[in-house]
Amino acid sequence: GGGQQQQRPRYQPPELHSVVRGAVTRIEPYGCFVRIGDGPVSGLVHVSQLHAGRVESPDDVVNLDDVVYAKVVEVTREENEDPETGRTRVRHRVRLSMKYADQDTGEDLDPDHSRAENDASRSGGGGGGG
Repeated sequence: GGGQQQQRPRYQPPELHSVVRGAVTRIEPYGCFVRIGDGPVSGLVHVSQLHAGRVESPDDVVNLDDVVYAKVVEVTREENEDPETGRTRVRHRVRLSMKYADQDTGEDLDPDHSRAENDASRSGGGGGGG
């Protein structure tokens, strides 16, 4: 590789439906946070997305600093105005799923996203597609 040092690149959120690798940075009752690559952003893996089977507690599946594979299932852009500087700050909220990524190889286990869509429609988001 190589190349010149560039200015700090603008943060690019991960590609939707791509599989990312990262370390578990935080574990909560409702899921765990995985740092995406070595970037500044962590994505939430909801407890229902940790494992194909039923998960009582995220601690059963992951430990802090575990390196895991996860599939990007949702990227939400949020713009917030900083009250002090008046400048708009952009944040990206990323939702991840570990059950759609093979934890050994990082292979995408849901390449046509059909299982993810079934999940989404089951949890009810209102509104039909079209």
